[in-house]
Amino acid sequence: MNPLRNQPLILVVDDDDGQRLLAGAALRQGGFAVVEASDGEQALVTFQHEQPDIVLLDVVMPGLDGFAVCEALRQLPGGQYRPIVLVTGLDDVESIERAYEVGATDFITKPIQWLVLHHRVRYILRASQTEETMRKLSWVVERNPISILITDTHGIIEYANPRFSQVSGYFLEEIRGNTLYFLQTSTLNAKEYQRLQQAIATGGVWQGELCSRHKDGKFFWEVAHVSAIRDATGAITNFVWLREDITTRKQTEERARFLNKAHFGDDSPE
Repeated sequence: MNPLRNQPLILVVDDDDGQRLLAGAALRQGGFAVVEASDGEQALVTFQHEQPDIVLLDVVMPGLDGFAVCEALRQLPGGQYRPIVLVTGLDDVESIERAYEVGATDFITKPIQWLVLHHRVRYILRASQTEETMRKLSWVVERNPISILITDTHGIIEYANPRFSQVSGYFLEEIRGNTLYFLQTSTLNAKEYQRLQQAIATGGVWQGELCSRHKDGKFFWEVAHVSAIRDATGAITNFVWLREDITTRKQTEERARFLNKAHFGDDSPE
């Protein structure tokens, strides 16, 4: 929904004046703002000008029918993911398949149940907003400069972002279904290992340094942050691992220690 608008805006497209009137009244009663178009050409112009949150589109219209309009809307700026609901009296399977082929989000068959129309539209709009949020999260995860791993509750790898592949040399297809031990993570002392296991068992948070083996055999250092993902009931379903490559920093620290010992001797404070 456009944050500058107080109400979701619905574009109702229908060549029947009576149908537009009834649809507009039902939607306004449900708390929506409404703009109308009486044919396909007007719908395309109105969409570009108003950028509605959802389009309610009749299928059978003179000139451009609903299928053609839906297909054209998907090519317009802002139209790729906008929910488009086709309204049709055509209940045959071929028409329904055609609706989804041209990019329809959903369809409503006639005769329309006017009293529940705004509930159906609100549900579709809410689902679309959830999908939009997921697309944005996916974009962030895929392009994140930090490695992101998702495992199940047994440590089985289910997902790794592209940054992880750059750091480790492994593609997701190579490690999915394996445990984290596949990466030969090491260097945790007994106390830290116990703390990690306790965090995993209780759904807590753990952060520490890990040393892993690259696909080419070289070791690299990471600082890792582990936390639980829970479902609506509060049950743990997965763990997310955020891992940042600190190899350069560790090499710099090791070089500084070496130079310090070489200059001051083995008994100097570190």
